[in-house]
Amino acid sequence: MGVIYHLSHKGPTLLLTSGIIKQRLGAAALDSVHEYRLSSWLGQQEDIHCIVLYQTDYSLTPWTQRCIRQADCIIIVGLGEQDPTVGEPQYPEHPTVHGLVKPVLRPLM
Repeated sequence: MGVIYHLSHKGPTLLLTSGIIKQRLGAAALDSVHEYRLSSWLGQQEDIHCIVLYQTDYSLTPWTQRCIRQADCIIIVGLGEQDPTVGEPQYPEHPTVHGLVKPVLRPLM
């Protein structure tokens, strides 16, 4: 529930992951040969929804790179079990990430 639930109060909200993309558009949807189709579909989703939350993979995959490119803001969500610190971005080859990062730390419930 968490982040999506709270963001949905702003209007229609959509969570997209690489898994969701493959379920909706097919297993090869993230392949570079389908770039135009994917870009078009993502644009439609951004037109329909007030907020589209792009959830990255755990590593720097093509989907993670797309999420970084698409982002107006990058939200880092963590559990409140430790001190609220944010380390260096894991994607240093994207210098614009530094200005986009917004850490969000919430307590365990």
